[in-house]
Amino acid sequence: IDEALARVSPVDGAASSYVPRFQVTRAEALLALGRSDEALAQIDTAVGNYGEDMKRSALMGRAEAVRGSVLASLGRDDAALAAFEDGFAILQRTPVRVSYDLLHPYVETVRRVIAAQPARRDALVAQLFRDAQVVRSEVTASSISLAAAARSEGTGALATAIREYNRAVEDLSIVVAQKLLVEGRSGLATPALLDEVERRFEDAQAREEAAIERINTLDPDYFDRLSGEAALSDVQRVLAADEAYVQIVVGDPESLVFVVRSDGVTMQTLDGLTVEETREIVGALREIVRFQLIYAPNQSYRLYEAYLEPVEAALAGAERLVFSLSDALTALPMEVLATERSALSDLARLDDFTDVSWLSAAYAVSYVPAPRNLVDLRDAGARSSEPRPVIAFGDFQPGADVPTILETSFLPDECAPIAEAIAQLPPLEGTKLELETIRQTFGPARTQIIEGQDFTEVRIAEASAAGALADFGVLHFATHGILPTGDCVRRPALSVSAEGVAGSDGLLTDVEIRRLDLNADLVVLSACDTAGALDDDFNASGGEALSGLARAFFDAGTSAVVASHWPVGDAVTAQIVADFYAGLTDGQTMAAALRAAQASLRTTRETSDPLFWGAFVVIGDAERRLGAAAG
Repeated sequence: IDEALARVSPVDGAASSYVPRFQVTRAEALLALGRSDEALAQIDTAVGNYGEDMKRSALMGRAEAVRGSVLASLGRDDAALAAFEDGFAILQRTPVRVSYDLLHPYVETVRRVIAAQPARRDALVAQLFRDAQVVRSEVTASSISLAAAARSEGTGALATAIREYNRAVEDLSIVVAQKLLVEGRSGLATPALLDEVERRFEDAQAREEAAIERINTLDPDYFDRLSGEAALSDVQRVLAADEAYVQIVVGDPESLVFVVRSDGVTMQTLDGLTVEETREIVGALREIVRFQLIYAPNQSYRLYEAYLEPVEAALAGAERLVFSLSDALTALPMEVLATERSALSDLARLDDFTDVSWLSAAYAVSYVPAPRNLVDLRDAGARSSEPRPVIAFGDFQPGADVPTILETSFLPDECAPIAEAIAQLPPLEGTKLELETIRQTFGPARTQIIEGQDFTEVRIAEASAAGALADFGVLHFATHGILPTGDCVRRPALSVSAEGVAGSDGLLTDVEIRRLDLNADLVVLSACDTAGALDDDFNASGGEALSGLARAFFDAGTSAVVASHWPVGDAVTAQIVADFYAGLTDGQTMAAALRAAQASLRTTRETSDPLFWGAFVVIGDAERRLGAAAG
């Protein structure tokens, strides 16, 4: 690091841009070596070098968090907490990836202060609950950015203010770059040029602040909803007495779990499994269902034992669990975790799982990408008390060609193998039975089916533009789910028919989903493989990609999304769909209807393997009922 600093410092502009980044890294190295006093001096220098130009940047947020770690190592806990809070407050407003290793020293500091001063527990846990939500993956960070872009569309006052803010942020970033460059060449810059750049900087900063003030006037909760952070008190407010919100942040050297009840909160660190061990177990269980092997309940129990068994006391009295998960845990439904170790070994088990104690038998389970989604969806209330029609899409027909996929997605030729995999996705003949099941359940008069060559992104976009999609209470997509795969597939998407549609890449991406105008109670995504990948490798972030799709549908206008984590046989899928929709039409909540549909399979020997019943999950406000039932 010292050599890098020596080489880069003389470069024009480096003193105000790259040098502080190296200094932050140097402070971390000094801290790791136990030289905390030197680390503090170094991090203070770095923060000072960022100054006003970068005070709201992710780099400054990270620097403040590192400063908190250094102060904590010196026993200055109150100063450390202030630095952590400052850093994470900045990171809340910047949609970038934030790793758990930045949070863990904060967690340790909070635990230490609570142990010494128990009276501060409630305030510290509430603050940490909010700040822990900043830990996010690349997928989630990108999803937040796209949500901001989607909300800037339209002609309303808020959309106009958001566009003004986005332009001001962009202009400010350009001016900051110019300012850094000019100041780095101070020997060549004239006083007039320096004054002009400073004037531009102050003007851009003032426009950004004015835009923020205007947005806050029109929608005080906009930035909170966008970033996904929610206050602990808000989550408690929307929970029923028999519900628990469970947030698990997977990390090393220990993970963090919050169990939020309407009347209290439990915070606990967990060290039962490392990140790598968790990924290995989830990956193995995913491989079992992908290759239709015999499930391993005792392997799944290891996840329950590590992440939920330590907080069982906090779950006492709860009948419904709402999960917000991270890392590999997002790629496996919690319903398929065994809550007790089975006396029968996994290797000795054949086809009967009716003796296993499953999480889905103990609780009705649902998921939210972030607590903010739960708060917003429940605060929004029912969309309609009247029975509304259902529209179902399926029988996708392949037809996109590789050059069009590459061109539409701005991909290099090196991505041709992935584009070819998309172009060669097989038809899903079984979805015809699924669509017919929906028609029979709701009746021909309430059901519209779009299938085969009519199931295109153009048809969907045109129906949305005409306002037709907003009439439907339920939208059902029986098609492939596409996950991000490295640099070649950057956005989660659904496959659609493309043959004969000029310029179509055969994908309905989350960007395009956000542009739809919906007013739906429910969106169902079946036949998806949300934690697999086009190259068949396990993807630990696959479930987060599913959350990205769910966020897109929430932004488009729906209250809940039901999706499958892996493809299930045609007959079983049709039965689950039929039983689920029958439960909804009988007035059950979405969580209760799915749980009942799963239970009929789970308690029957021939279909008791989680492969058959465990794929589907509810994301969003699972306590909603369909319009007719709500009325």
